[in-house]
Amino acid sequence: MNGEILGPPSNLPWAIRYTNPASMAPHLGVAYQPANLYEAVGTLLILGLLLYLRRRGVAPGILGLTYLILYPVSQLILFNWRTDYETPAILWGLKQAQLTSLVMLITIVPLFFFAWRRSRRQPQSRASSLAV
Repeated sequence: MNGEILGPPSNLPWAIRYTNPASMAPHLGVAYQPANLYEAVGTLLILGLLLYLRRRGVAPGILGLTYLILYPVSQLILFNWRTDYETPAILWGLKQAQLTSLVMLITIVPLFFFAWRRSRRQPQSRASSLAV
């Protein structure tokens, strides 16, 4: 809440106006969308989904991989609104965090599907080995 993670200037009712000269907001008295709160809400939504999946009996490895997919997705979305003045677009109009998120997704999504398919087969193989 120190003005470091900001969205664009806004007149939305939940926009935050920074007036403290020690804040990191680029312009005092201007109301900005609270990108830090958007990120917090996104992270809490991810936590809620993971807790739900855990109660449904999803394997712990799948839960970890699910987080490693959902967090970069949240960053891809969030950085569309973040207007950090020191992080310009680098490639394809994406910022560094978005490019890192894409690399993570390209790496993790295939691992997720491999682990998910493997976890779906394990209960069947256990049941068939018990029947023999």
